[in-house]
Amino acid sequence: MEKKQVKLSNMIAYGSGDFFGGGAFTILGLWLMYFYTQVAGLSAAEAGMIVAIGRGLDLFADPIMGYISDNWRGPLGRRRFFFVIGAPLVLVFALLWLPNFPFWYYLVTYVAFNFIFTMIQVPYETLAAEMTDNYGIRSKMTGVRMIFSQSSNIVAGVLPAAILYFFSDEKVSFVVMGSICAILFMLPWFFVYNWTWERDVEIEKRVKVGFLKEMMRIFINMLSTLKVRAFRLNLLMYIGAFVALDVFGASFAYYFKFMLDYDVSSASWVYTSFSIIQVLSVPIFAYLCIRIGSVMSYRVAIVILIISMIIFGILPLISGVLSLILFIFMIFILGFARAGCYFTPWNLYNFMADVDEALTKNRREGTFASTMTVSRKLVQALAFAIVGFTLSLFEFVPSATAQSETALVGINICFIGGTIFFCIIGAIASTRFRLNTKKHSILIEELERLRAGGNLSDAPPHAIKIVEELTGWEHQKTWGNNSVVPK
Repeated sequence: MEKKQVKLSNMIAYGSGDFFGGGAFTILGLWLMYFYTQVAGLSAAEAGMIVAIGRGLDLFADPIMGYISDNWRGPLGRRRFFFVIGAPLVLVFALLWLPNFPFWYYLVTYVAFNFIFTMIQVPYETLAAEMTDNYGIRSKMTGVRMIFSQSSNIVAGVLPAAILYFFSDEKVSFVVMGSICAILFMLPWFFVYNWTWERDVEIEKRVKVGFLKEMMRIFINMLSTLKVRAFRLNLLMYIGAFVALDVFGASFAYYFKFMLDYDVSSASWVYTSFSIIQVLSVPIFAYLCIRIGSVMSYRVAIVILIISMIIFGILPLISGVLSLILFIFMIFILGFARAGCYFTPWNLYNFMADVDEALTKNRREGTFASTMTVSRKLVQALAFAIVGFTLSLFEFVPSATAQSETALVGINICFIGGTIFFCIIGAIASTRFRLNTKKHSILIEELERLRAGGNLSDAPPHAIKIVEELTGWEHQKTWGNNSVVPK
C-alpha cells in the first residue's frame, strides 16, 4: 500500500468518528431500557423485544453494507462516501426519545437508526487497516479512537444528569438530551472525511448474478471470516467483554435506583465518574498493549471487572463510612477496567485483515468490519433481551417508584451475575489467542514477500509456523489456495 504518513491530526480526525459510535451505544445501553419502561410506559419485555428485533435485522444489514463498501466505486471513495450521505441522517437519533408513542413507533425509529448507524460505522471500522500496516501506529490510532469513545461516555453521563437537574419533567429531559446528542454525533464526520484516506485497491469485476444469489454470497462471505482462527478468538473476547459491559449498562440505572435507593439523576453523575476514569485509562492501556501485549492487557481488565462486580454485590450490605469508601474505590477501578475491556478487543481487531490476507489473498476489511459491527449490535440485543426478560420474569413493574423483593433479585441477577458470566467467557477465549507484536511483524514481512511475487513454498519455517497458528490452516492451503472466499 502507499506509504503515506499518519500524523497526529489524522489520528485525531479518525478517532473523532467514534464519538458517534461510542456515544450512541453508551446512551442507548445506559438509558434506552429505562426510557422505554419508566418514561414511555412499555413493559420490560416489550423494551427487550424492540432491541432484539432491531438487532436481528442488522444481521442482514451489516454484511450487505460490508459487501457494498468493499465493492463501491466512486470519486469519494469506497469508504468515505458513506460518511457524506450518512452524517445528516444521524439526526434520526433525536426521534428515539419522544414520549407518548405506541410500541410500533419506538420499533420503527429504533430500526431506522440502526440502519443509519450501520451505513456509517461499517466503512468507518476499516479505516485503521486502510491507512497503515504498522502495528504500533494502528495501536495509537485505536488509542485516540478510544479516547473519543470514552469522552462520549462522559457526555452520556453528564448531559442526562444536567438536563434532569434543570428539567423536572423526565419526558422533556429525554427529548432535549436526544436532540443535543443527535447534533453532536453528526459533527465529527466532516473531520473524518477530510483527514483520513483509503488504500488503493483494484476491485475485481464479477459476473452479474441474481439478487438472491448475490445476497447468499454476501452472507457466506461474512460467515467465512469465522474460518480465521485468530478472528474467532478475537470475536469471543470482544463478545465476552462487550456483553458484560452492555448488561452492566442496561441494568445500572435500575440497580442504582432500586438496590442502592439513589435518585436516578445521581446515576448519571456516577456513570460520568466511571467515564472520566476510562478516558484517563485509555492511554495506559494503549501503552500496556505495546509493552505487555493486548491479550495480557485484556486479562488484567477482565479480572478487575469481575472483582468490581463482586464488590458491587456486597455494597448494599454495608453502611456508613466503609460503604462510601468502597463506592469511591469502585469508581476508580471500574473505570480503569472498562477502558481495557473497550480498548483491547478493538486494538486486536485492527490486525485481523492481515491474518485473513495470509489465508485468502484478499483484503476484506469491510467484511470483517461488518462482522464486528453486527456482532456488536447482536450482543447488545442479547444484553437488552437478558435484562428485559429477566426483569419481567421476576415481576418488575414499569414506572413504579419501588420494586418487590422478587424484582430486586432479578436486578441483582442481571447486574452482577450476567456481567461476571460474560467476563468469564472472554477470559477463557483470551487464553487461546496468540497474536502479538513480534508475530504480526513476521506476518507482515511474509505478506510483503508474497505480494512481491514470492512463492508460498519458499516461506521460512518461522513464518510458516506463525501463519498456521494465526489462520488455523495448513500452510499449503493459505494464500488463496482454499475456498474460504466465495467465488
